[in-house]
Amino acid sequence: MIVWQGFGFLAALIPLVCGMALQAIIGDSPINTGIGYILGAIPVWYLGKKWNAKPGRTLTDNQSGEQIEVKNKHSFFWIKMEYWAGVAAVIGIIMIVSELAA
Repeated sequence: MIVWQGFGFLAALIPLVCGMALQAIIGDSPINTGIGYILGAIPVWYLGKKWNAKPGRTLTDNQSGEQIEVKNKHSFFWIKMEYWAGVAAVIGIIMIVSELAA
């Protein structure tokens, strides 16, 4: 089961599309896919930081006077979107290093 909130699904989609696009444009090689994952990590980090930094709305319960903040979250598997940029970059580096070592 894939779980996301807000636009969190883009944390997986952006690096995947960048990797496939670079592979289609330059050539079929794991190095190109790895570079695409690393390049895809940049917009994931930027968008995650931007969208998760937006302030929420404060709502007040009329009976108890308790205040709660309602805020949109953008996460993928309960991890904030911007942290997935590091995962995508590490996957890209592993792909490049494993191809160069072979």
